[in-house]
Amino acid sequence: MHLYLYIALELICTGLAIRYYAALRYFKLAGLLPFLLLITLAEMLAIWQKEVLQVSTYGTNYGVALVELFFYSFLFMRFTTHRFLKRMIQWLLPVLLFILLVGYWFYTTRYLAFYYSLIIEGFFLTACALGYLYFQFEEDRVEHPSLDPVGWIAIGVMIFFSGISIVFSLYEFIRVQQIVIGGEQIYNLIPRILSIVLYSCISMAIITCKTNFTSSSAS
Repeated sequence: MHLYLYIALELICTGLAIRYYAALRYFKLAGLLPFLLLITLAEMLAIWQKEVLQVSTYGTNYGVALVELFFYSFLFMRFTTHRFLKRMIQWLLPVLLFILLVGYWFYTTRYLAFYYSLIIEGFFLTACALGYLYFQFEEDRVEHPSLDPVGWIAIGVMIFFSGISIVFSLYEFIRVQQIVIGGEQIYNLIPRILSIVLYSCISMAIITCKTNFTSSSAS
């Protein structure tokens, strides 16, 4: 049984979202709670499928990829004020959705197609996160970057999805060379490590909402 430390952090992050749901709703981030609940349950299901049932997690992983694509795309599209970024997401999101669905329905036994789909999704979401951060800084939308909860999420998304895109682009090389750390293939291990960074940033976003909400209520 492998240690899945990132699941513990996902549970903590979900607990924070439940605890400070009023603050999330105040800053129009109420959708973060059902997103975290769904992702955490799906990740736990994937672990159960792999470790207990010893069956493929292919469908579950694809489901997680689709949910993440929708949620993060709509998040950045909603909170950015820049027209170019909004239009880029509106035009490219259907294309990405089509690619993921084709990969699922026509290559259901080929994990290589799944990894290629994640590479494309990863670079797209990285571009969205970078675009959001760039336009926020350019337009001075917040007094300080650390006060922007969506900015924290963007940092996590940028680090996580850029990292997994690079790792999965080297999938064949890693598989052939059998590059492992602690008996674990790198293309399995690195996403788990980067998940810790992602959910740490989301936790900071929730705490930022709570802090800003408390300040707003006191003033």
